[in-house]
Amino acid sequence: MNLWFTRPDAPLERSWVKRFDPLHWTVDFPSGASASLVTGAHEMAVEAGFLRLGDLVGLIFESRDRRAHPAHAREERRDYSG
Repeated sequence: MNLWFTRPDAPLERSWVKRFDPLHWTVDFPSGASASLVTGAHEMAVEAGFLRLGDLVGLIFESRDRRAHPAHAREERRDYSG
């Protein structure tokens, strides 16, 4: 499906997104546990509370931008070298 949100002759505006910006991280945990991810300008902290001994809390960076519109999503790159 082709989508165009402006005039065909309008210039495209390109910018960059810092690859591991704290805004693109999520935290995952099982029910019963609790966790929060607090982000700052260039930092992040995870605080977790566990219900059972075997509970795990994961900090996740998704390579694919699922939340943004396809026309505005960041580039999907799974090569994290460099």
